[in-house]
Amino acid sequence: MFKGKKIKLTIETELDDTAYLMASRPNHQRLLKSIKNVKKREKLVRLDKHELKKLLA
Repeated sequence: MFKGKKIKLTIETELDDTAYLMASRPNHQRLLKSIKNVKKREKLVRLDKHELKKLLA
């Protein structure tokens, strides 16, 4: 079927969510800033279980 033709084989892996976000510089910086905020317990969003259920419905 491919006799006399060049064959190009490409292997790709899917990025997990963190790797995907880190792939672009602006996203990378935003993610690192968010991680720092969590470690410092700053700028957190708090939801009670009823608010969370509404968001997930």
